[in-house]
Amino acid sequence: MSTRTACILWVSGILHLALASAGLPFWTCPLQSTIGLPCPGCGLSRACLALLSGDVPRAMHLHAFAPLLIVGIPALIAWTFLSAKHRTRLARTATTLDRKWHIGWLLLIALLAYWLVRLALDIAPLSA
Repeated sequence: MSTRTACILWVSGILHLALASAGLPFWTCPLQSTIGLPCPGCGLSRACLALLSGDVPRAMHLHAFAPLLIVGIPALIAWTFLSAKHRTRLARTATTLDRKWHIGWLLLIALLAYWLVRLALDIAPLSA
C-alpha cells in the first residue's frame, strides 16, 4: 500500500468518526440505503465511538469488529510515517504471515459469518 493510499484511508476513517461523534450527517451505507439490508460493516462507526468512550457492552452490541478498526486506523497512520525501507519490510512480513495463516481470508469469512448471524437473529446494528 502506498503512503498516499494509507493517508486517504486514515483521513477518511477519522473524518467519518469525527462527523459521527459530532452528530453530523456522515456517509450512509449504500446497501442499507438502496435495499434496506445492512451491510457487514453497518454499526461499525458507532461501535468504534462507543468503544472510544469506554462503553464496551454497547460497542460489542453494535459491532464486534470495532476493536480491529480501533487498532487499524492508528496502524495506517503509523504506516504513513515509516520510511520506505521499514514499510517494505513490514509489508513482506505481513505477506508472509498472510500466506501462512490466510489472515485476510479468515477475517473476511469471520466478518461475513458475523453478518449472516446478525441478519438471522435480526440484530439491528444501526439501533441506538
